[in-house]
Amino acid sequence: MGRLTQSPVPVGPERADWIIYGTTDALAAFGDDWAGYAGVLSPDPENPANPIPIPVVYAPPHLEYLLPGDVVQLLPSGTVQVLYRRASQHNTILATERCNSF
Repeated sequence: MGRLTQSPVPVGPERADWIIYGTTDALAAFGDDWAGYAGVLSPDPENPANPIPIPVVYAPPHLEYLLPGDVVQLLPSGTVQVLYRRASQHNTILATERCNSF
């Protein structure tokens, strides 16, 4: 889980909170500096000539609306769950002191 970024984040522990997001061409801005990021999300199909050594989801359907700053969760199955859309006026976060569901 992490926030989407299209530009490199400085090296440090906060990198684990970010997911690189962009086309194959845009990913070139990161060079080979993949260390510490939570993963990569690309709307393009996988390019076997340029393997990425961290979790990647390629070409998820119907997510053209995503923007930098949105929060998503990448699942091992390749599913992308959109948890928070920065540009949306309809985000809701429920916080409770106790959870009474079993």
